[in-house]
Amino acid sequence: MIYVVLGMHKSGTTLVSEILHHSGIEMGEPEDIPLDRGYDRGNKYERAAAVAIDKDILGAHGVPSERIRAPRQLPRSPEVIARMASLVADLNQRCSDWGFKDPRACLTYPLWEAALPEHRIVAVYRPLHELTERKGGDQSPVQAYRLVRSWHEHNAALLSILKVTPMPWIALHYGRLMEGDIEFRRLERFVGRPLTDRRRPEMRRGTPKAGIWMRVAEALYKRRTGRVASTTLAELDGLAEGVPA
Repeated sequence: MIYVVLGMHKSGTTLVSEILHHSGIEMGEPEDIPLDRGYDRGNKYERAAAVAIDKDILGAHGVPSERIRAPRQLPRSPEVIARMASLVADLNQRCSDWGFKDPRACLTYPLWEAALPEHRIVAVYRPLHELTERKGGDQSPVQAYRLVRSWHEHNAALLSILKVTPMPWIALHYGRLMEGDIEFRRLERFVGRPLTDRRRPEMRRGTPKAGIWMRVAEALYKRRTGRVASTTLAELDGLAEGVPA
């Protein structure tokens, strides 16, 4: 079976990919897997070939994650489609169970969906205010606004995917995954195999309240778009709770 892990950067996608990889689902080549279990150093359980394709689609080589924008229309380059097909064929030949994770895939998934045979989606999400410490959202008003915009665009894309895809999926709340066993056992049932628990308490980093620039950025984003983070989060929670695995 193929597993696609979707979620905004810093939302727990690396943890889920790590759990799957150490449970017998190949989430990357040996060079894609960190040796020291150190999240802050080295690779992040991301399949480099899939990441390179996503960066090409989005024109995102060398672009910080919070600056990547959701395209109005995905470019359907024959060369990129051929690379996707070649990667999928190669992995299907070599691996019985494999997958990939890349936060950019929230924005490119429609192309992957067309290129992949039957697969399963593991979606991971996290409240906006929890990202401020990890991404430095209050360092400047510009950085805070980019973070708010990125959170909304990635999670809006995630919602759209889950609402229309015919593929089986599960939505996991990162905080609940880290703080108890209910989400972990749901993922275990969804995958259909015992999972190796790779959660570490030290990785459950601060959950700060939004600072001044984040509050300003949220207000400005709401004024410009009408979108509110609490509404998006409630929709994701509703999907997660309404579709038990």
